[in-house]
Amino acid sequence: MGSLQFNGSSVSGTFRALPSQSGSCLTAITAQDLAVTGTYDSGSMTLTLTIPIAGGTATLSAPIAAVGGTYNPGSWQIVGGSCATGQTPMRLAQFAPVTGTFTGTVSAIDLTTGMPVAGSGITLTATLTQSTAANADGQYPLTGTVTASGSCTSSYTLTNYVVSGGEVTPPPHTPFSFIGAADPSAALMVASFIPSSCPFSSYVGTLTRQ
Repeated sequence: MGSLQFNGSSVSGTFRALPSQSGSCLTAITAQDLAVTGTYDSGSMTLTLTIPIAGGTATLSAPIAAVGGTYNPGSWQIVGGSCATGQTPMRLAQFAPVTGTFTGTVSAIDLTTGMPVAGSGITLTATLTQSTAANADGQYPLTGTVTASGSCTSSYTLTNYVVSGGEVTPPPHTPFSFIGAADPSAALMVASFIPSSCPFSSYVGTLTRQ
């Protein structure tokens, strides 16, 4: 996931890649920033990206509408280096900013059954502002507040959060946690909420943009 800048048909930016538990595409155990270049064909609406990785070159290609909001089928391949691959299907999407207010009901999850705990629902409202400019890692700084009401009433300020590819991520070692995964149109967000003080330790649910 990352950020791209368009200048006519030319594209450049930064993707942040996460290491897997197997394979040799990334040498470090932490995420790595990868420089991205490419082209956008406005006629076919095809985005083609080139990314140097592990001594080889990855090529990603998929149609993508300028307004974004949907996943589009495409393919990717890595030629050369330590993790060369054949042509592989993939999906690519341009994600809308998550700036706005998202509200919904989140419920505590029984860790044994994985099911919501009856009667544990609380209302969660997240008011978010995504920066219009990405940082050096291709992530967008995020600010805002998260307010819980119901059996758990609290309000929290988001500090040092980032969003990329629709994923809202907290900084490490935060005293509470709000994690979100928005769809490409940013109309819905699946949220995980770990408050610092509430009847239950973790809540999960879907929030809708208002």
